[in-house]
Parts: sequence; C-alpha cells; structure tokens
Amino acid sequence: MRYIENLRGKVGHEPLLAVKTSLVVLDKEGSILLKKGEDGSWSLPVNFMELAETTEEAGRRGVKEETGIEIGELSLLGIFSGEKYFQEMPNGDQLYSLTINYCSRDIRTPLPLEGRDRSSEIDFFALDQLPSSTSLHTKKVIHHYGASFY
Repeated sequence: MRYIENLRGKVGHEPLLAVKTSLVVLDKEGSILLKKGEDGSWSLPVNFMELAETTEEAGRRGVKEETGIEIGELSLLGIFSGEKYFQEMPNGDQLYSLTINYCSRDIRTPLPLEGRDRSSEIDFFALDQLPSSTSLHTKKVIHHYGASFY
C-alpha cells in the first residue's frame, strides 16, 4: 500500500481512486480461502495495486502477503466500481475503489491447515458454511460470481 500511503501524504483525506484486487482462492474440495481481519470479520484477500504492477501480480502478491499461500493461474470474475463503492475510513480518508475480482484453484504452496481451529487467522470454508462474520465485500463477490466458481 506504499503508493496509496504516498498519495495520502500529499492530498490528506481527499477522495482517491484506488485499484484493488480481490481473490477467490478455492481448494480441491471447492472451499474458499478467507482471512480474519483485525475487526474480527472474515474476508477474501484484497490488495491495493502498486505502480508498474499488473493486476494479476497485485492479486498474487496480496494472497502471498496476507496468507503465505502462493497461487498461479487466475481467471477474471469481474470488476466492481462506481459511487456505491465509495468508502470513508474511520480516520477520515476517502476512497473510490475499482476492485478487480479474480478466482484461482491453482494453489502452489498451500499452508498446512490440518489441526487448525477456527480462531486461526486464515482458513478454508465450504461456501454453504461461511462464518457469520463474513465481510460484505466477500458476500457480494460470492453472490455475484459464485456460479462461475465451478
């Protein structure tokens, strides 16, 4: 998020347009990878794009940074953009997001998840057994694109 942080230093809380990626990572059983945020909600790996980076590179980097998992091939699910994706952060920062949503089943270096409990920071969940604290963005992605996961 270095690019966004640098811009914030110049424009303060004024609205920014930011490109983000959101990744649906599915294991062999069709379970979806979610990470637990600081607010306690479970969400897809989401990452801001950096300068000179492709959206695919940003997506792969985000999954690696947030979960430790390396993924390969990506397929485009679709794009979320527009006024309804405006966010005002608790600190007053304003952001219009263009979020590029991808899906991958190509897990190259999975974490050993055996024996982990639900208090872990990342986990795979069956699509019909998502945590009650699943983020709104994650629910929207599953609702809009869930049929294309298979």
